Amino acid sequence: MKQILCVTKQDSKRTYSEEDMIKFFDSTDNLEKIKSAVEMAEDRMVVTWASVEMKDKAGEIIPIEDKLEETIKQEDILLERNGPVSDEHTNRIVGQTLAYKILEHPKTKTLGVLHLEKFFNHNELDDTVWSEIKSGERTGSSVGGYNYDLGKKRDEVTGENAVSLEGFTHIETASVGDPCNPMALNEAYSTIAKSGKKGNLKKSSEEKEKHKSKSVLNKDINTKKGDIMETNEIMKALSDIKKDIAELKKKKQDEVEEEIIEEKEEDEMNEEDKKKTKKKKQEEETEEKQEDEEVEEKKKKEGEEEKQDEEEKQDDEEVVKEDAASDIEGETDAPAPESPVVDESNDKDAFVQKSNALDKKFKALEKSLVSQVEKATTPQIGSAIDVKKANKVAALPMDLATGKVKKKMMEVNKIWEEHLDNIGGEE
Repeated sequence: MKQILCVTKQDSKRTYSEEDMIKFFDSTDNLEKIKSAVEMAEDRMVVTWASVEMKDKAGEIIPIEDKLEETIKQEDILLERNGPVSDEHTNRIVGQTLAYKILEHPKTKTLGVLHLEKFFNHNELDDTVWSEIKSGERTGSSVGGYNYDLGKKRDEVTGENAVSLEGFTHIETASVGDPCNPMALNEAYSTIAKSGKKGNLKKSSEEKEKHKSKSVLNKDINTKKGDIMETNEIMKALSDIKKDIAELKKKKQDEVEEEIIEEKEEDEMNEEDKKKTKKKKQEEETEEKQEDEEVEEKKKKEGEEEKQDEEEKQDDEEVVKEDAASDIEGETDAPAPESPVVDESNDKDAFVQKSNALDKKFKALEKSLVSQVEKATTPQIGSAIDVKKANKVAALPMDLATGKVKKKMMEVNKIWEEHLDNIGGEE
């Protein structure tokens, strides 16, 4: 008779010690292989998502991709501090984080922190927690710590805006029944680890509700040296902390929602209003351009007028010089009178100065003519002179200047020629 060898499922697969499990976890990023290995772990092992980058039930998000280096640093420090795993964010430590990975979550396609955790088997509480993990009563994990900087970030999974915990520091991880982050769930647990004796630490539904956390921030609980705080005192302190945090979250959430509403209203601005604003701006720019052109044209016109005035002034000076020249041949021209200096700032003073300058010019011309006539009319020795005619010629410049006598230049030249003949002079 042939013997049939019965082999159990457990015997057909390899089991993993704690050391083997850590090495295997570090060696692969294949989530399915990690889950299969954890199921065959000899100790109470769980592979769970501690955090996933998405908006949680509290309206918050812990950034991972934008803070990748900081996230890795925080997780390394967590392992150095023995990676405590608590029972519902209390001071009851029931396990330890052995390793971590930053992986893309298969459902959200965003980064998450995957933990390999070991749960203790030292007391009845440890047995109770492990039993609830296996039964599915405890579905996942929740990170605990503190935050010092809040921001705003759009969730890539839901497309909604969320409060971003920009300065989050990871202190501990809790095994919870209702994770605040919807994707922070247990992926697998050891199916062959010993369950031990299930303790009698049955929790009432009211007590469990007190211990459920949604990204609870740790707060120091001061005690007197040597005293031990009772469990009910701890629970009261935690309850007070939760209230403070809830108020802080609500306040910040209201601020963020208000900003989101303002941004939405701005985005929904009527397109017609935008066109009107643009048209108004273009009209203002056109008006400014026209004003600039008018100012420039005015400056140009003023410059041309100033140039024309300067040219007329130079022409007047040349005329004055020509008028001052002597009409008597062989004689030196009379010096041209100085140009009057006009103070443009005072029209009356300018008129007076111009009048004085003309008077000065007239006197200089008169003096020059008289001098030349006297010289020309001086009788020459040995000549027969008609004194009456000579005196008449001598008085002619003054008579012409005062308007007593009016003669054309041709008549004056003729009189002058006769006078030269009279005194025996030459032309």
